[in-house]
Amino acid sequence: MPTTAGRLTLPDMPATLPVFPLSGVLLLPRGKLPLNIFEPRYLAMVEDALATPDKLIGMLQPTEKERPGRAQALYPVGCAGRITSWSETEDGRFLIQLSGVARFALGEEIATMRGYRRFRPDFAPYAADFEAPGPGGFDRARLPAGLKAFFAAEGLQGDWDSIEQADDERIVST
Repeated sequence: MPTTAGRLTLPDMPATLPVFPLSGVLLLPRGKLPLNIFEPRYLAMVEDALATPDKLIGMLQPTEKERPGRAQALYPVGCAGRITSWSETEDGRFLIQLSGVARFALGEEIATMRGYRRFRPDFAPYAADFEAPGPGGFDRARLPAGLKAFFAAEGLQGDWDSIEQADDERIVST
């Protein structure tokens, strides 16, 4: 159950966690991730997570493509995300936003529920994720020039005033 100000602490974290393996997607602590949920097994996972006090699911990267009849291999570290907003569409999809809570080491897999996978997460190696963020450890003075060059090469636009005012962690997680 969330503590004051809605922040979870290490002792608050569940013993089991449903996981959503998704290629090309990364959730970091205190980061935000919008998702469009449409597969039946993940619709069930979101319904089940919404029925819990913590509303947590784990995001992980698969190491390989999914194959019928075989459990998909996963990277050993993921990030638990709390469903902080959701809506259901007329066609039965969920539009959710996850707020990253903490990384976890992937532990033992436990019995599948309603088609989605669950694991015993180990949050202890990442206990620092529950603390207030410190400085980012990178050269803020060089950042705008590097980002502008990257954005130009990729044909992207940026709100440079917002980027320059953002805290280190927000820049890294975004």
